[in-house]
Amino acid sequence: MARVKKYTIEIIQKNATWTAKIHRRISVKKSTVSKKQSDFTSEKAANEWAITELEVFTSYQHERNEKNSKKRDLKQEIANEKAAVNAEKKKNKRLNLDGRGDQLNTGHQ
Repeated sequence: MARVKKYTIEIIQKNATWTAKIHRRISVKKSTVSKKQSDFTSEKAANEWAITELEVFTSYQHERNEKNSKKRDLKQEIANEKAAVNAEKKKNKRLNLDGRGDQLNTGHQ
């Protein structure tokens, strides 16, 4: 399977001005314009703007993804700790260790 770029740059000339667009691929069938700027005097200026903005945009996305990843990892760690505590409580309740020592509740007195 071929690997497709997530972002592409499109430079369009309209009359005497140029427009630069940064497209982001959402899925195989969909893409959207993430950034757009028009009224450039030359194609070179539009291309330079698009390249620098793409670098800034992707670095911001990377930072944001890292931050969200850390939050997600912390949430998962807390959930795992809670699950371990609940499992231990369940085990103790099942073994009837709520203060009576290590005796199993067999139903016989």
